[in-house]
Amino acid sequence: MNIADILQNIEFVKKVLSNYIQTNLISSSVDEISWRNYRPGVFNNAYYPLEYQWLLDNGQYSILLRNGAFFQFYYKFDGKGLRYAKLALYPRPIPSFAKSDDITALAEKSFDMDDLSLSEYLMNVVEEIDQTNIVPPNTSHVRFDFDREVNSHEISQLQFGGVNEVRIPANFFPIPYSFVELMASALDGVDIHPHLPAGSHSINKVLRKLECDRLISLAHS
Repeated sequence: MNIADILQNIEFVKKVLSNYIQTNLISSSVDEISWRNYRPGVFNNAYYPLEYQWLLDNGQYSILLRNGAFFQFYYKFDGKGLRYAKLALYPRPIPSFAKSDDITALAEKSFDMDDLSLSEYLMNVVEEIDQTNIVPPNTSHVRFDFDREVNSHEISQLQFGGVNEVRIPANFFPIPYSFVELMASALDGVDIHPHLPAGSHSINKVLRKLECDRLISLAHS
């Protein structure tokens, strides 16, 4: 798998999502695929609506969909192959249906169970809801990360939001379309399957170990 293969696959992604794309900021060079005005880094333990809005306002995405969700596709190659990579989906924040009375009751229950930190946190949430009329969202971003030289965790992993303590290791790294298909169920109002040949849209098939060569299989112990 090389940069030309990834670029070709991205063209397929653009074709599949052509009816849903609002903005395309994908850019590439000899050894890198990213987006215009690329800035590295991930927000850790951030309030998701603020994280989402900052990235959106600063154009930190590869493809923005009309429903407000956006993808990030980043691949960095060197003489040894893939060096860094990141694939992420940022859905549009969706407010939860929590009511301040329900959260207050949960805070009181947590206090009775001597979970003071949770109780204090929940009361702060109640205060925020009462003051701003804004309820917490039930959304976060999802991403696949790859770092060939990392030693503190697996070189390829799936993560949810900026929670570094939760990492799901993988022995492959997806090509862009495989990631888009994996995330398809989270894309409100987007149907990618009619664009595919018959029998080729099984997520289980895409992620099967025998299919890793179509992704980027990782030969490491």
